[in-house]
Amino acid sequence: MSVRPRWLATVFAVSLSLAACAEGAPAAPPDQMPATPAAPVFVCGNNVREGNEVCDCPETASLMCAVPATVTCESLMMGTGTVYCDPNTCNYILTFCSAGSAGGGAGMGGTSGRGG
Repeated sequence: MSVRPRWLATVFAVSLSLAACAEGAPAAPPDQMPATPAAPVFVCGNNVREGNEVCDCPETASLMCAVPATVTCESLMMGTGTVYCDPNTCNYILTFCSAGSAGGGAGMGGTSGRGG
């Protein structure tokens, strides 16, 4: 066998192994790669406003808790009165606002039923 075919075979083998690395082979075996981090879990009732919570209460609150002083019925365009936070849903309780509905909630819309 001549020297040239062995040299070509060696170059071909090296090229294949380099090509495998260049195509995005993982740097570490799959069992040693870091796991994808889980999505954060937001807990309503831990006194920390997080995620899509509009408010949050301490664990000891059973019916409602106070909201920051900057959150008022007036600032939410719900008339006058006091806004509270629901410890189970982490939404505002608007039933104590003069324009609030019986169900409360975080909504700011609605219509008045005044007729004439």
